[in-house]
Parts: sequence; structure tokens; C-alpha cells
Amino acid sequence: MSHPGFRTRLYPALLASVLFPLLFVACSGTSANTAQATPTAIPLPVIAEKPTYQVQRGELVSELIFTGRIAPVDKHELAFAADGRV
Repeated sequence: MSHPGFRTRLYPALLASVLFPLLFVACSGTSANTAQATPTAIPLPVIAEKPTYQVQRGELVSELIFTGRIAPVDKHELAFAADGRV
């Protein structure tokens, strides 16, 4: 019959002998089947064309027409010693 301490040492040894080689092969990074990955193309936004305008030389007229009433802010009564036009 086998010793009970033998099983406690056997299972970790078997586990290590199976897992470590798999881990090293998986992490090696070199593979014969691995093709180079191509980056995904990002579509560029569509840029609208800027409008063009025909221009010509000429006189530029800007005219403002208002109607209203003008009144003084301060009103003072004046008196003169001589009559006539000022």
C-alpha cells in the first residue's frame, strides 16, 4: 500500500507537470499560424464643400431712415436785455 503523504505530493507534482508546459506554450507569443492583425479602418467624416460667391466692384450704400421727435433733457428760460435775433 502507498503511503498517505505520497498522494499529497503526487497531485501537485502532476498538476505542475501538466499546467506549466501549457502555460509556457500559450505565453510564448510565437505561432506559425498567427497572421498579422490589420487595423480597423476608421471612416473619415464627410467635409462639406464651401460655397463660392461671385463678387463685383461697386458703391456700397447703407441708409437708415428714422422718424421721431427731439426734446431737450434740460430746459432753461433765458432772458436778454436787447430784443432781436441771436
